[in-house]
Amino acid sequence: MNNRYEQLDSLRGLAALFVVFHHLFLSFSSNHFLVTFLKLSPARLLVQGHAAVIIFFLLSGFVLALPILRGNPINYMHYIIKRFCRIYIPYAVAISATILISIYISDGQLQQYTDFINQS
Repeated sequence: MNNRYEQLDSLRGLAALFVVFHHLFLSFSSNHFLVTFLKLSPARLLVQGHAAVIIFFLLSGFVLALPILRGNPINYMHYIIKRFCRIYIPYAVAISATILISIYISDGQLQQYTDFINQS
């Protein structure tokens, strides 16, 4: 028996994608045509990062609470090791790659982008 709610996985994936879109949206200057289009059209729902984060955390909390609500015992050491390998190892690899790329490729400010990108 599959105890997963695949629909919730899909919604969490869409919410994460909308957060990525929001960060891309923040990288463009306010006079860029794409920013104007996204602010004035129904497509602005694609860049509502704050709302997407709230939905993602609500769904994640529900999914993480399911084993407890079903009365299944949780092995916390196994859970911590699994989460560490799933989240922090890819995070460390991504940050390391970004730092190396920044050191060897970057030559300073990116004039066509906003402070959101340049201060990051």
